[in-house]
Amino acid sequence: MKSRNPRLALAAAAIAAATIASACSTGTQGVAVPAPGHESANTTTEPRSTTKQPPKTSVSNSGGLAKLDPCDALTPAGKSQLGLTGEGVPDDLGSGRSCVWKQRVQEDLYHYGITLYDKSGLKDLPDDLNKRELPPINGREAVQIPSLVGGSCSVNVAVTEKSNAMALVVAGANRAKACELALSLAEAFEPQLP
Repeated sequence: MKSRNPRLALAAAAIAAATIASACSTGTQGVAVPAPGHESANTTTEPRSTTKQPPKTSVSNSGGLAKLDPCDALTPAGKSQLGLTGEGVPDDLGSGRSCVWKQRVQEDLYHYGITLYDKSGLKDLPDDLNKRELPPINGREAVQIPSLVGGSCSVNVAVTEKSNAMALVVAGANRAKACELALSLAEAFEPQLP
């Protein structure tokens, strides 16, 4: 179909290009998810087709974490415990390797993400984060990072001095629920960590 207004088509293309360019990150840890009320029309949890890339780090630096696919970090029992169905969607953003699941809860769309950081330990997390120490998870050091605004929360679990795994949950606007679920997600995938 031909556009009746070439300026409108050009503006739409420029906005799309700017949006795609701004989605790339090089230094921020986390899983990019849409803000509540701005979800994509595609809310399935079907995995996208990807080719496997070789690990980004050597096994010695990451304690074997480089061998773990983030979409395999959550067992069927772990997914069932959290009420998740379907396969996770791989998502490589920034310096981590991620996998994301979506869950419809009443009127909200919850996002669950596991991100593995092969070259970044808990001590490498930025100082300006709202970090709170947690009791160890199965003997591993852990910190909780609730968002300052909105309903997201992460729990980062130490793997080695230079690697960690993050559980991130966005639960609509409910930060307390997000923190509860992020802890449950971290506890569910921790046994899979090397």
